Amino acid sequence: MFLSFIQFYAFLMYIYLGVFIINKNYKELLNQICFCLMMCFALLSFSKIFLHNPYSSEMIIPFMKKMAEITSISFSPLVLLLALVFTKHEKILKNKLFLVIIILLPILFYLLQIVDPYILLIQRGKYQIFVMAPNFRSLLFGIFYISLVVISVAIAYQYLRRAESDNEKKYSQVYIITSVIALTLGTITDAVLPFFKIYIFPDMGNLFGLIWAVGIAYSIIKYKFFLIPPRSVADSIINTMSDGLIVLDKNRCVKVINQAALQILDLEEKEIKFQSISMIFPDFEQDRAKTLFKRKIKKQNVYITLKAKSGEKIPALFNISRFADAREKFDGFIVVFHDISNIIQYEAELKASQESFQNIVEKTDDGIVVLNPSGKIQFANTAAVSYLNLSQREYFIEDIFSRVVDDGITEVQVTLPNGNYGVGEIKETDTLWENKKAYLLNIRDITRRTQDELLIKKSLKEKEVLLQEIHHRVKNNLQVIHSLLKFSARYNQDEKVANLLRDTRSRIRSMALIHEMLYRTSNLYQINIKDYLEEFIDILKDSYLFSEDQKIIFDTKIENILLEIDIIMPCSLIVNELVSNSLKHAFQGRTEGIIIIELAQKGTYIELVIGDNGIGMPTEINLLKNQSLGLHLVKILVENQLDGNIEISRNGGTFFKISFPRKIITQLVKER
Repeated sequence: MFLSFIQFYAFLMYIYLGVFIINKNYKELLNQICFCLMMCFALLSFSKIFLHNPYSSEMIIPFMKKMAEITSISFSPLVLLLALVFTKHEKILKNKLFLVIIILLPILFYLLQIVDPYILLIQRGKYQIFVMAPNFRSLLFGIFYISLVVISVAIAYQYLRRAESDNEKKYSQVYIITSVIALTLGTITDAVLPFFKIYIFPDMGNLFGLIWAVGIAYSIIKYKFFLIPPRSVADSIINTMSDGLIVLDKNRCVKVINQAALQILDLEEKEIKFQSISMIFPDFEQDRAKTLFKRKIKKQNVYITLKAKSGEKIPALFNISRFADAREKFDGFIVVFHDISNIIQYEAELKASQESFQNIVEKTDDGIVVLNPSGKIQFANTAAVSYLNLSQREYFIEDIFSRVVDDGITEVQVTLPNGNYGVGEIKETDTLWENKKAYLLNIRDITRRTQDELLIKKSLKEKEVLLQEIHHRVKNNLQVIHSLLKFSARYNQDEKVANLLRDTRSRIRSMALIHEMLYRTSNLYQINIKDYLEEFIDILKDSYLFSEDQKIIFDTKIENILLEIDIIMPCSLIVNELVSNSLKHAFQGRTEGIIIIELAQKGTYIELVIGDNGIGMPTEINLLKNQSLGLHLVKILVENQLDGNIEISRNGGTFFKISFPRKIITQLVKER
């Protein structure tokens, strides 16, 4: 019962120490592993409460035996992991193969224990103890156990030898001494003596482990073990600072200097350590520097020039403060300085940029105004002040600016250098002014441009009137010629001559109609082909007399396309010739007929189709060799004027298909 009580006490101690350690910093890996190790000892002690108790139930003994086996096998890997984390062997801990081995080996030994036990539980007097079976597996486990423990102690010893701070050395010594004592005594009672069949002591390795656990607790309380040492924190902060830091003694000699200061001054630590701080000041700053270091004087953010090893002058902000020792007695200075070379260079570049901007803005002829959302003028250049007749006291929005902000672009009255008023154009865009929303107004004097535009418009209007008058007169002249030919035909008895005169009149009428339409519209160089052809076809129908029983229908499908006069003219003559030819020859001996006229845009070409369902053109007539003036004229107009081609179809009448490039098309108009 006494042993069970001791094991129960050990169980409580391990639980308490585990909670104590994890509570220090549960996020730290070192604390987590130490907690796991304490819990491993606690479970082992808990199992031995029942194993060392002669009154324990036979049913619970196997379960406690399994618990003791698992914790005993897991102990040595945890000890090794603790030593590696404690000594900061990060490369080993990040090695995945090592971690896999550390995890798999305990599992392997436990599986061997299940298959054929090598750790045996035997009855010795009133209690049961664990002994190693005399076989190869127990030897392997012994080597595994002892090796990991010895390696962990050796790692801790190496760490002790290279430790720099006093705290690191002291808690390393406590860790090694308590570990060696606990592990040595535990190994003797749990492994060595039972191996030689000496059972004078029960297996009490977990009880001796309390020596090691108490040693860790002592280190935590005394030396802040498992916490980051203050010196390490200070060193880390000092060496990661971007500002230079120098610690001086009372005589202003350098005791500590960080990496940033060495880099700024282009020095090595051995060149400045224990030297006077005066070496970092150029000659012209020596007296001023001595004044700054006078006792009881505290200066912050003083602008001063430092000297690099190469002699380069370094502008810096200097901060000096005094510090005292534990007895509050003056012990030295702390100097912090910031290299502001880049800041000075940036400010110089910014100033040059601002001057350049100011120069450009002030010299431009355009007025530039910046408004805030409430309408107050934030900035106005010289041109804007002059144009708007502003003074420095009138930097407030007027009604015209409100309209600009709403409409975007407007015209305003501006004051010209000669005192007269002119026209200004204002364009508004969104911008930022002092990191706030604003409006940028660009004011341009467009007085000359406006005057020129008025002159151009006036000149264009005069030319339009003149062109309309020319078209009107050309149309009148062509109508006079048309009337003369009509008059001549009345007095000519020769039918052949009369037909020739009629055809000529028709051609003249087609040209006259073009000039008439140009005169009627504001567009002096384009005509809607649909409007023109529909009107011209009506004229052609009236030009030919049909018998009362003869009915000729015109089937037209013409798209709205604007064509230039140079294209309309040959098109009108072609339509005139082909339609006239159908009216004269296609329906002889017939009472009715259809004349088809189609014009459409086909991709990059214009396609004109003129045909009828009449008797058809005789096959012996060849357009290329035909001596007819009308057909010969069609061929010339298509090939030479329109750069097109013509095809003839004689199925169910006669059809002419004419196509010419779309390059002559200027634009499409909406269908009426």
